[in-house]
Amino acid sequence: MPTEGVVVYWGFTDEGKFFQTQSLDASVPAHRGVKDPAKVLPLDNTATPTYVNGDGTQATQGPTIQSLYCERYISAIRLSAGRLSADADQRCTGSFLQHWVNYRFERDSWRGWLGYTDWANSSATRNYRWVWTFDVDCGEPEDTGIYNYRLNTRGYAQHTNGTVVAGSPVWGESGRYGCGGGNGSA
Repeated sequence: MPTEGVVVYWGFTDEGKFFQTQSLDASVPAHRGVKDPAKVLPLDNTATPTYVNGDGTQATQGPTIQSLYCERYISAIRLSAGRLSADADQRCTGSFLQHWVNYRFERDSWRGWLGYTDWANSSATRNYRWVWTFDVDCGEPEDTGIYNYRLNTRGYAQHTNGTVVAGSPVWGESGRYGCGGGNGSA
């Protein structure tokens, strides 16, 4: 199991209350495979759930959801053979039909973190656990610039009642490389 990166838990308690933990150091064994994380880990009180309508648009609120939570690991970014890459490992338990990860590579700027790539969705899985490796070409030689890069992710799950929900975005550890500015979107 990878140990360099961050892990976050998000979901709904048996009582239907949304929770998301703070980003935790994945190298600490006590942060991985936690049962009942909403009761034993530090919570991110600024995190809010996102509900998605059947047409893919964001909903302002959804039905009460119970007994669903996911553990998501995001690795540190790395550069190998001219490609930036990072892993996301999401494990969902409870009342879910499928889950996936929304992701993009980002780079730092004086304006904050900007998109190095556009947001995209991973494949969806009905398995309780799935590991995705995301990668992108490092910039062309004429696209110079040394920046910090990271993988930003948001976990999604479809509850057994059909409702699609997501936690707040969480990113992995950054790395500094000479890959240029990418698409530079906000």
